[in-house]
Amino acid sequence: RVERPSRIPTRACGEFAMRRRASLLAIVVASLLATASAQPKRDKPSGGGPGGGGAGDKPSKPNKPGAPPAEGKPPSRPGSGGSPAVGGKLAFDSATGKLKGTWAGATIPSYRAPMAAPLLGTVGYGTDSTLIYGPFEAGFGSGPRVTSASDARPPYPCKDGSTYSGYCPGGMDVKTCEETLFKTCASGTVRTELFMDECGGHANPYHYHMDPVCLYKPDDPGHSGVVGVMLDGRPLYGRHESTGTAPADLDPCGGHTGTVPAYDLWGIPEGAKIYHYHARTKPPFLLGCYGDETTSSLQHCQRLYQSGTRKCGDNAGVAMSESVEIEYDLWCPCYDSDGKQADGFFEYADAAAEEPAMEGLTGMRLGDKVLNVKRAAYDGGVGGATGGGVGSAPPGFAPGSLPGAGGVNGEMASECVRLTNMVTRDELTDPTEAREILEDTQEECAGFGELTRVVMPLPGGKSRLEDPAGVGEVFLLFANAEGAGRAVRSLNGRKFADRVVSAGFITRAEFDKYAA
Repeated sequence: RVERPSRIPTRACGEFAMRRRASLLAIVVASLLATASAQPKRDKPSGGGPGGGGAGDKPSKPNKPGAPPAEGKPPSRPGSGGSPAVGGKLAFDSATGKLKGTWAGATIPSYRAPMAAPLLGTVGYGTDSTLIYGPFEAGFGSGPRVTSASDARPPYPCKDGSTYSGYCPGGMDVKTCEETLFKTCASGTVRTELFMDECGGHANPYHYHMDPVCLYKPDDPGHSGVVGVMLDGRPLYGRHESTGTAPADLDPCGGHTGTVPAYDLWGIPEGAKIYHYHARTKPPFLLGCYGDETTSSLQHCQRLYQSGTRKCGDNAGVAMSESVEIEYDLWCPCYDSDGKQADGFFEYADAAAEEPAMEGLTGMRLGDKVLNVKRAAYDGGVGGATGGGVGSAPPGFAPGSLPGAGGVNGEMASECVRLTNMVTRDELTDPTEAREILEDTQEECAGFGELTRVVMPLPGGKSRLEDPAGVGEVFLLFANAEGAGRAVRSLNGRKFADRVVSAGFITRAEFDKYAA
C-alpha cells in the first residue's frame, strides 16, 4: 500500500488531468486483454469461436441422473472415455472456504475475488471436468439484415430452405438470443441444434452455459449438490437451497453465503457455511463475476466490468432485425435476482416530491416500453433493501447512498470514497509512476474538501493472486461527508485515459480494511 500524509493545496480542483506517460495506450490495451482473460488452448471451441456457437461435430450427451445408460453403456461426457472423468485433486480449505488444487488441468484458484470473470471462454469446470462458460456467445450471423446462400463463421442461427439468416450480437446471453430469434426468423427456421441441449450445454468442445441438470437431480429435496468449481475456487451448486427452492438472496455474481451439504470427493464437510454459487434458470445462469461477501450490489458487479470496449453501462438498443430492436447492455454479465440488467433509482432530497414523481412518470411511454414507478422498499437495517422484487431497492442501498445524493436530513452517506477504474495494475507495478499517481490524486482531490488520507493498494507480487484487496482502486478519507460528497459528484462518470471513473461512498469500516 502506498499512503501519503495529507497536503492540502489552496487551489480548487479543476479538470481531473493527471500526469501520464506516453505508454498509457499500451497499458489500456493490456488491461483489456487481461479482462478478456486468455484461455488455455484446449478450451478454444471449434466452430463458432470463443463462447460457442459452433455447428461442428455434435458431442455426446450424458444421461440424466438416475436414467438408464444408453444401449447398456455407462453415462459419458465428451472426452470422458465412456466413464465420468476424474479431473484432478481438489481439497477444501476451511480457512478460506475455497477449493484448492487442480481440476481438468487447471490450477484452482486462478482468480481472486471480487473480480471480473472472462466474458468468453472458461469460467469454471463441472464435476465431470466439462468446461463451464459464462452467459455470453461470441455472436451468430453477420448482421440484422444479412442473408446468405451458405453458412459461415460465426454460423447463421436460422435456415429457410437454402437461405441462411438471423442475427445475435456478441455479448448477449444465450437465452435472450434464442428467444428473440423465434420473433425475428420465420417459423420453424431457428437452428435449435446450435443452442443449449437438455443438459444445458452445446458445441464442440462441449461446454455448459446454463443449469447443468445432467450433473445432479433438480427434483431431489433439500440443497442441490455440487455441480462444479469456478476458477476462483468457489464451488457451484445446483439451483436449490436447503428449502428445496431457489435462493432469494443471490448477488449479481450468482453467489451467497450459506450452509452447504457435504461433498466427500473435494472434502467439503456437511454444514460448512461458505460463499458459494448456484445455477439459475435466468441470466447469468452460472456466473456473473467472481464474488465474495462484499459483492452485494448490481453497481459493484458493474464496476468490475469497466475496462476496454466491452463493459457495462452502454445500455444501448440492439437491432436484431429490420423490425425488432431490444434494449440490452451487451457484454455486461451483471443481472439482478429477476434476470434484469438494471433498474433506475431516484432519490429526492425532499420526500414530498416522491408522490408527484410517481404519478407523473407511471404510464409514460419510452419507445415500446411503459414506465412503472414505485417507491423503493428499505428496511433501514444493515444490508438495506427488503425483498428484491418490483419496488425494492437494490441490495446495499440506503438513503444517501446514491452518488451525490443527500441522506436523512441532507447528510451524506459517508466521509469515505472509493475510486474504481482510475488506475490499472500495470501502472502500479512501476514504483515511480505509482508515486506520481498518488501525488496527483492527493493534489487534485484536496480541492473537494479537507482530505485526511489517500490509500492506494499496490500489487503484492508477480501474480494477481498475490495482490492484496483493492489493487486498482483508490480510497479517499475526508474530514467530513460534505467533502466526500463533492468528490463523488465531480468524479463519478468522468472519463480518464479512455476509462470511465466510478466514484462511490464506502463505510469507514471498509476504508479501514484497505488502509490497514
